Amino acid sequence: MINDMDKQINTLHIEQFNELTHNQSFYVSTLTDHLNNHHHRIERPHKHDFNLVVLFTQGSGIHEVDFKSYNVQAGSLFYLYPGQVHAWRLSEDIKGYIFFHSGIFTSELERRGLDFFSYASSLNRAQPNVDMAEESNILIPYFEKLLLENSANKYGKNTYLLAIVTSMYIEIYRKSLHVIQENTADAKSYLNYFNQFNQLLEENFKKEKSPSLYAQNLHISPKHLNRILQSVIGKSTNDIILDRVILEAQRMLIYENRSKSEIANELGYDDYAYFSHIFKSRTQISPSEFVKNIGNRYN
Repeated sequence: MINDMDKQINTLHIEQFNELTHNQSFYVSTLTDHLNNHHHRIERPHKHDFNLVVLFTQGSGIHEVDFKSYNVQAGSLFYLYPGQVHAWRLSEDIKGYIFFHSGIFTSELERRGLDFFSYASSLNRAQPNVDMAEESNILIPYFEKLLLENSANKYGKNTYLLAIVTSMYIEIYRKSLHVIQENTADAKSYLNYFNQFNQLLEENFKKEKSPSLYAQNLHISPKHLNRILQSVIGKSTNDIILDRVILEAQRMLIYENRSKSEIANELGYDDYAYFSHIFKSRTQISPSEFVKNIGNRYN
């Protein structure tokens, strides 16, 4: 069953959506046109090898991202990074905007040294949805400018697109922050630590589960690290570590043809019973029940 399911969860590439322009780094569309033109590609759960931002301006539904369900309503914005699995069930009256970027476009955002891009990526890995209802009147004109500029062939087109997307990410980044206020000493310090913690977590979560070890690597106390993470995204160090471990476990259970004991061992748990206990405490179901439930939903 796992092998069959893995074949059905396709990885989509940006050039598949830009059949006319063959642009391999940027795509933008109204949600109506996107759903009409690419329904055959996106009607089932799938992954991307690019970054995605979608803003819903009308309608309702459910958006499932990495096995978690989120409500969709006017003002809901989602940011997805490469490799995340998503699927949605949307009402007939759904409207909005969507853009992707990858390759050269993403590299240029990173090359500019704009800290907010890496911060926004880290924030939205932890929480992919942001309520932008109050900011929709700011974002919608940006999307309209993207559509207009992308459809033309003018001097400085890519630079202008980058400038618009940069402005949009700043708006998203500002709203994503929970308690931290910009332009304060604590804000910059906390966000730097947050970003460094996420980098360490990605490199070490399979082996290291102790908050104190991450704090030690950052040269701060466990208490201070916990305070930082609670301030930035409202979660404890331990919760963030375990969330990342469980997400990887879910992906491995679905995508890899390995036994549950092998997966547990890969994630640093020699005792499968303990791993299963941790998994169930975080998801309310066992690994076996998870595979069965996901199989039923995705088939």
